[in-house]
Amino acid sequence: MVGNKILSAVKLTLEKTATSLITIDGVRAEMEHGWGLVRASNTEPFLSIRLEADTQDHLEEIKKSFIAALSSHYNKDTLEEHFSTRC
Repeated sequence: MVGNKILSAVKLTLEKTATSLITIDGVRAEMEHGWGLVRASNTEPFLSIRLEADTQDHLEEIKKSFIAALSSHYNKDTLEEHFSTRC
């Protein structure tokens, strides 16, 4: 499954910057000032991504971490555009 391959790559990248990772249903990266989650849909070929932080600046840091983690499978410019219009 492609989603598992992507989540494995995300986990490898985020374990370098996260304070902890929870991998029960996707990859949730706990960070000093917030968290981010990426998980594969069980019914459709989509990834869901949720990010939360205590300030806008910290949210931008978490977004950058997730963009870096996903850029091995997706175009970085497309990811940046997606994240800028949705967060």
